[in-house]
Amino acid sequence: MATLSSYPKFHAFRLKGTLKGKQVMSLVDTGATHNFIDQKLVERRGLQYEEFGSFGVKVADGAVLGCTKWIPQLSIQMGDYTLTDDFYVLPLEDYDVVLGMQWLQGIGHYIIDTTSKTPTPQDVRVFHVDIQLVMDRHGRVFGDIPSGVPPDRGFEHGIEMEDGAKPVITTPYRHPRAYKDEIEKTIHELLDMGFIRPSSSPFASSVVLVTIRYVYEQRMYTRLPFVVTMGTMSFCHTWDDHLRHVEEVLSIMESQSLFAKLSKCEFGLREVLYLGHVISADEVKVHEEKIQAIRDWPRPQNITELRGFLGLCAYYRRFVRGFSQLAPPLTDLTKKVAFRRTEQAQGVFDRLKEVMSTCPVLALPDFSQPFVLECDASGLGIGSMLMQNRHPIAYES
Repeated sequence: MATLSSYPKFHAFRLKGTLKGKQVMSLVDTGATHNFIDQKLVERRGLQYEEFGSFGVKVADGAVLGCTKWIPQLSIQMGDYTLTDDFYVLPLEDYDVVLGMQWLQGIGHYIIDTTSKTPTPQDVRVFHVDIQLVMDRHGRVFGDIPSGVPPDRGFEHGIEMEDGAKPVITTPYRHPRAYKDEIEKTIHELLDMGFIRPSSSPFASSVVLVTIRYVYEQRMYTRLPFVVTMGTMSFCHTWDDHLRHVEEVLSIMESQSLFAKLSKCEFGLREVLYLGHVISADEVKVHEEKIQAIRDWPRPQNITELRGFLGLCAYYRRFVRGFSQLAPPLTDLTKKVAFRRTEQAQGVFDRLKEVMSTCPVLALPDFSQPFVLECDASGLGIGSMLMQNRHPIAYES
């Protein structure tokens, strides 16, 4: 039994994602027993499916639809989260994808908090109940940052000047009236919070506007605002270890009057996205969006475009055996007055795209186990492969 059509539009729980580089809209429906994907979407994207006997799916109006196709282990990207599950193919009226109890039960017992009518994965905070209990005990960490300066921790920041150094003074930039109003507003807010104070220092520089962030150097900071944009990433051996680590970190933050933005926090993940890589406890692989970007890369028309393609490929060269033997024909074209489009260059370009699109999954090193290093050499170059338990860890060439 599943509910697939005539959904009420009000308060529907929807998630935006991407499938093969294109946006899709998913409905999270607790009334659906399985996951479903729209038949027209499957045809438009050319998705590969398998056929099976048949089973009936009852929709909201009471009709029963026959389902004979399914796509095993289809991946949909939702921000930093990759949803991989089986989907059954049916004609859907209002959504591209329906996520039913098949997916919800697979993620276990979770608390979901959302305030957006059409949330993205970043808007939806999903935490395991064990994590939620730990967070509740340290709710102050995720609260509003109080005004005033943080407590004195025994360290004062200072800039030591060389004897005879002259003050640096820059001419103020000219800004539109709207910018000036926003700058004054920001300065007053920082003054009220105690982060800056009036200064008579001979050093002065103008305001630097970066999107909506402001740096004003003509005031003296009493405490430099500091934000950790990339925290430490680690994998625990057991769930209890993870809970203990989270408890310890939040306890220290609370005792030191440090704060975290909840929308930027992730707990209990089985894998994380880091600098274009998807890393789990045991392995690392290339992020699907990067692979898709390589697949869709058009034929370079000039040196700049070719260098961009080679730069992206070279970033993932540790996943490719013999990369230095594949790339040289294209690398030679990046030299001055050397770029020319030939059938040979096109063949190498297509071959490199194919190889990069099928990068293997690499194991993470276990330093308690022995390593095996395989080396090879020829007239064209040298290469090596680092392995453990007959599984590649990295290639170099």
